Amino acid sequence: MNPDVLVIGAGVAGLAAARDLSQAGRTVALLEARGRIGGRVHTLHDPAWGLPVELGAEFLHGTADDTMRVARAARLVVDRLPDHHYYTRNGTLATNRDLWATVSRIGKDIARKLARSRAGDFSMAE
Repeated sequence: MNPDVLVIGAGVAGLAAARDLSQAGRTVALLEARGRIGGRVHTLHDPAWGLPVELGAEFLHGTADDTMRVARAARLVVDRLPDHHYYTRNGTLATNRDLWATVSRIGKDIARKLARSRAGDFSMAE
């Protein structure tokens, strides 16, 4: 075989690249050092357990549209987790209804403090 393209690594990115290249008409060779494909995704299926156990990647962060397309094409099971976030204040558990706005605000606060800081460093308490 004389491939047009050599893709190194049969993790999710390498598999997706090989798929896209082959769909575009290229001859692809996929090189993987491990004895299995999947990269960080490493699922064990043992009949005694009743459910598969994931030893590697566990979460799809954000909307992950490309990853979801690959998962659907491979007929993988993907469970959606509820978007519930909690924090404690003065020993009381509370719901953070808008975690991402909080994260954004904290990030902006840190950026402002870094811009004002001469040394660039400040304590977490600050």
